[in-house]
Amino acid sequence: QPELSEKVDLVLKVLPSEKDVPRNLFVLKRLALDNELMVNELSIPEVGEIASSSAETKKTKDEILSSLSVKLTLVGSREKIINFLQQVESTAPLMRVSSLAISQKGEGLDEAMIEVRTYFLFFPKTIGKLEQPIIPVTSQEEKAFGELASFKLLETNESTSFVLPVGKADL
Repeated sequence: QPELSEKVDLVLKVLPSEKDVPRNLFVLKRLALDNELMVNELSIPEVGEIASSSAETKKTKDEILSSLSVKLTLVGSREKIINFLQQVESTAPLMRVSSLAISQKGEGLDEAMIEVRTYFLFFPKTIGKLEQPIIPVTSQEEKAFGELASFKLLETNESTSFVLPVGKADL
C-alpha cells in the first residue's frame, strides 16, 4: 500500500486532478529565472475556464486530457530559450509547448512568444463497485509511470512561491 500511495502522489504532481494555475505559473517563472530569461508578458487567454472543476474545458475529439493555455513572451539568448523549452516539457506538472515564434531583439538577444498547454485530469465521478477486486497494474501502466517518474519536480516554499488573488469560483 505505501508504494501505491507514493506512486499516486507522484502521478498527481505530474498530472494534477485540477487546474493548478498558481503551480503552473510558478514553474514557468522559475524555469525562466533559472535560464536567465526575462518574462516580458504572461497571459492566460482562457481565464474564465480556470475557476473550478465544474467549468467547461476545451478539448478536441483527439484529446484525452483537459488543458489550459498560458502565453508568455521571453527575452534572452537563443541557447537559454531552447534550454527553457526543453525544461518545460520535462518538469512537473505536465506541460507542452504548442506554439513558438522567435525573433531577433538585438545583438545576442532573442524574443520568444510561446504558448504552453498545461494539462490536468479530473478525478472520475465514480470509482466503481466496492465488491469488485482491484485490477492489477499492467506493464503498459508501469511503463507510463516510469516516464512520469523521470519528470523533474520543483519544490516550492513560502519565499519563492507567489499567491494569486482569489475570487468567485465561476469567473
